[in-house]
Amino acid sequence: MDPNRLTNTHHETTGNTLLLRYNPGVEVTVGRIVKDFSTRPSAEVIIDIDQRLAPERYTRRVFRGSLGLLSRSGIKGCVDLCKKRVTGIPPVLWEELIDDVADRALNNLKTRVVPKEVGLAAPKPERTAYQVWPMLPTRQPTLMWGASGIGKSWFAVYLSALVDNGVTINGLNADTGRTLYVDWECTEDVIAERAWAVKNGEPQIAHDWTLAYLEARAPLVDWIDDLAQHVAAAQFDFVVLDSVGLALGGSFNDGETVLAFFQALRQLEATTLLIDHEGKGQDAKERGAIGSSYKRHMSRSVWEMRQAEDGAMGFYHRKANGSKFATPFGLCLDIREDENHVAQSAIFTRCEVADVPELALGLTKAAQIEGFMANERLEKITPKEAADELGIDLKTAQRTLSRDFVKLERGTYGRLARNGTYQ
Repeated sequence: MDPNRLTNTHHETTGNTLLLRYNPGVEVTVGRIVKDFSTRPSAEVIIDIDQRLAPERYTRRVFRGSLGLLSRSGIKGCVDLCKKRVTGIPPVLWEELIDDVADRALNNLKTRVVPKEVGLAAPKPERTAYQVWPMLPTRQPTLMWGASGIGKSWFAVYLSALVDNGVTINGLNADTGRTLYVDWECTEDVIAERAWAVKNGEPQIAHDWTLAYLEARAPLVDWIDDLAQHVAAAQFDFVVLDSVGLALGGSFNDGETVLAFFQALRQLEATTLLIDHEGKGQDAKERGAIGSSYKRHMSRSVWEMRQAEDGAMGFYHRKANGSKFATPFGLCLDIREDENHVAQSAIFTRCEVADVPELALGLTKAAQIEGFMANERLEKITPKEAADELGIDLKTAQRTLSRDFVKLERGTYGRLARNGTYQ
């Protein structure tokens, strides 16, 4: 090998990061390759060399900093520093190497904005695929919100176990994948205890199953490149973010903060579950995740979670993109602890939300009427009977029945006339 010639021996792209290796003995990591409307393109560059090339007073790390990819002065400064610190590589090679790094970073930036041709072939079945049916559309963000302390994290760990094991339990059909649990709220010990309990409570979960866990300490946008690189390298299919409030790193009412969060989320290229808290509003049409409406707008699927006093959980599909609204469903969670109040098993079983009065309130008026008729085995109902049962005014009951049910004789109504009452 000619020591005066530069040879690029290896390069690969991992998420938004370039990994480059050069002979003789130079490794370069190029991350955070960005360009916005106000700045020139730049990247975070790390240059390491083989230990045999490193002078005694320097480590393998030769350079780390932000490099302007079109800045000749910036590139020259990087070259000069590398020449000064490393004498085992001919100076001319540093000029070629840094120029090559800048060129590859610029090319990576350009290829990310090249449009693709779409619409020629028939849609593939994958476009409506689910990581977990009917809740989590594949490679899309799903928002799940609810009050504090109702078991959202328990359920997220349960979904993680289903995905990692690729099983169908309680009507939740999971496509096999790898899960990463990114946690802003709890600690490793808490999630580890819940994973242990979920595994012990469900025979279909492998006895040696473990949950990949990452404790987050900064807003998502501050380290999305590192996370995206890790998700791509480890080939995680499903990522739980618990929870959105701390992951935002700013006001949940600020639309720009929320949009920046979702823009960063796109780099993960995985199915994501975003756990969030509820906002104000008692009426079903007014209820939603706390803060900016952009949370709902940018999520491809939105679910509300409620809990009854007996611990039963209700799940309600509040937004669907490219699919019909899923039927609400319920789960009962039985957590069994030892004498030290440490959870040893967590058993989830299916239940019907219409059968739990507190959870039935999360249904639409039409669905509540339908559930009441089914429980009482009624073939017909009057507006007054519906109003008395639901505790609503007569006009609302009349409007609901006339819109969604089949009209019978003498002011009575029969079965549901159309689908879609669970929206």
